[in-house]
Amino acid sequence: VARLQWEGPNIDKQVIPSEVLTPTYSASEDTYVDSHFSNNNYGKASTIEVYEQNRSRYSYIKFKVAGMNGRLAQKVTLRLWVQNSGNTQFEVRRTTSSWSEDTATWNNRPSLGTAVFGNVNRSVSAGTFIDIDINPSLINGDGTYELALVSTGGNNNIMFLSRENPDRGPRLFIDSISDGSVFNGNISVLYSCQETKNSVNTIRPWFMLVNNDSQSIDLSRLTIRYWYTADNDLAQIFTCDWAGQEE
Repeated sequence: VARLQWEGPNIDKQVIPSEVLTPTYSASEDTYVDSHFSNNNYGKASTIEVYEQNRSRYSYIKFKVAGMNGRLAQKVTLRLWVQNSGNTQFEVRRTTSSWSEDTATWNNRPSLGTAVFGNVNRSVSAGTFIDIDINPSLINGDGTYELALVSTGGNNNIMFLSRENPDRGPRLFIDSISDGSVFNGNISVLYSCQETKNSVNTIRPWFMLVNNDSQSIDLSRLTIRYWYTADNDLAQIFTCDWAGQEE
């Protein structure tokens, strides 16, 4: 359990629980192809799409996985942000030939492996994430993993936000094991609000992570998620002012 240890003014007295350290990977490339517009490329589109009715639309996603360090994947999850509601059916497979988001079209789409690593057959709601269970055998150490979302049915053309939307683009979560156990990091997450004036259009969250365990933590695999609600539709800008480590 996390413990809030800071004291003084401007401290938000909330306890933030520590969680299993689950490496998260953002897509390095993604696109979709459309059988009706067989020469079109959609590599810079804001969505990836799956559809199977009077035409076919397949989507492709690349993830660059690093930091496995010989660990074995135990649970793998593909997370997508749904842009529109409807019914969708598709399989998750690996591609077996090279492709690029800048050049992929229906006519030169990559070939597919026969193994199915995930299945979706459900209704989805706009403005929500869906988590897709992926067979852990997909992951075999560090490397680039190229996935295809292959439509198999459904009544609607379902769109998911692409990596052009950094906050809600495709994500791959990998829980891994080493020596037969998962490391449940005993970490205190300490939070301080450094800007409390209503007249200032800035928030300044300040976090301190304290490792309460004797086991070291690979900081390159650690993710802090900080949620807030914007007051309007203006673009949001993020800057990391400072980061350091104390022994």
